[in-house]
Amino acid sequence: MRDLKLAHLQRERFAFLLGPRYDPTKPHTVKIVTKQYDTYNENFMRCNETLRELYWEALRAPDNNALFRRNPYRREKLIK
Repeated sequence: MRDLKLAHLQRERFAFLLGPRYDPTKPHTVKIVTKQYDTYNENFMRCNETLRELYWEALRAPDNNALFRRNPYRREKLIK
């Protein structure tokens, strides 16, 4: 999920939206499976569409650094 360039709250929302598809022990792996259509290509396109929708929904979370605001020690460390 680091390659998606999401802020902390957006990453949390993305993991929440993925639900059981997200394994915290493997943070860079997401498993989306569908057998809705007869052909592999149609199923692949549907999985891409699902992933895209989840990503756009995760972007609706605030992109400011919530940890920066909540924790003064972290803020001080990042400023230095």
